[in-house]
Amino acid sequence: MEPIRILQVVTIMNRGGLETMLMNYYRQIDRSKIQFDFMVHRAVPGHYDEEIIKLGGRIFNMPPIKPGNYRKYFRLLDQFFTTKREYKVVHSHINENSSFVLRAAKKAGVPGRIAHSHLSNLGLDIKLPFRLYAKSTMRDYPSDYFACSKNAGKWLFGGEIATNELTVLNNAVHAKKFTFNQTSRLVTRKNLGITNELVIGHIGRFEKQKTKNF
Repeated sequence: MEPIRILQVVTIMNRGGLETMLMNYYRQIDRSKIQFDFMVHRAVPGHYDEEIIKLGGRIFNMPPIKPGNYRKYFRLLDQFFTTKREYKVVHSHINENSSFVLRAAKKAGVPGRIAHSHLSNLGLDIKLPFRLYAKSTMRDYPSDYFACSKNAGKWLFGGEIATNELTVLNNAVHAKKFTFNQTSRLVTRKNLGITNELVIGHIGRFEKQKTKNF
């Protein structure tokens, strides 16, 4: 039997938080039964693209989502789901813009349409009116609502859905990779020229959203 193919919708498969989470799942699933394909919105290759291809996944490129190209983008989405009829599940991770993808998926008869919120706030910028427009259409198209926290779900989907229909999916990590190892600690400190100093490490981007409590 051919595996069930799930379309994961992202911006680009670089080493970001949600992308790494997806790869953690992808490496562990039984790929003879379930396969991931990826719809990305950048023309340049992503960090994980080569690994995705080796694991049996496919990558489909779409243009960046911009207010000036909505009509073209909607047309390309309709064409994609008209020709790619194998998908029974579409899992979209592009926050408010997921409404556009899932609209096309619903129109094409895809039964499983997951909108997944990974943020609890985007702040104010010039795109705010367009984001509000996309959020206002969110209710009509997903079959399921996922979020990394209840606050993230409430921000994207509203309080009623966050209370009654939301699935909170905690971000997954490979815990054994982060088990304390005294030998590795000493080697790392030696390589960095550190002796008895207190070291506070940070891995990630210093973004406003990262300082908020989810």
